[in-house]
Amino acid sequence: MFKIITEQEIITREVIEVGVSLLEYIGYKVKQTREEADINVAQLSRRLKNSGYNISDRTIGKIEKGVCSLKIEDLQAISNFFEVKMSTFFPEGVL
Repeated sequence: MFKIITEQEIITREVIEVGVSLLEYIGYKVKQTREEADINVAQLSRRLKNSGYNISDRTIGKIEKGVCSLKIEDLQAISNFFEVKMSTFFPEGVL
């Protein structure tokens, strides 16, 4: 007998198998994207503020460590800033 599993179950298994939470995964991808752009946390915060988004460097640091709740609006602001799709920050197949 076969068990049908949902896409969400597959994603959950992938996140569990690599030993990180979804927030930690998103944080890692945000940090990776920021580092590829060759800017530090303070610069990202300042540039986001100049674009009308109030995300402190402390909050960005916590996001990157996966230790704070993440507002979808903040993640959208970060993805807009880097000109990438929001799905860039999620495991494949989540969005």
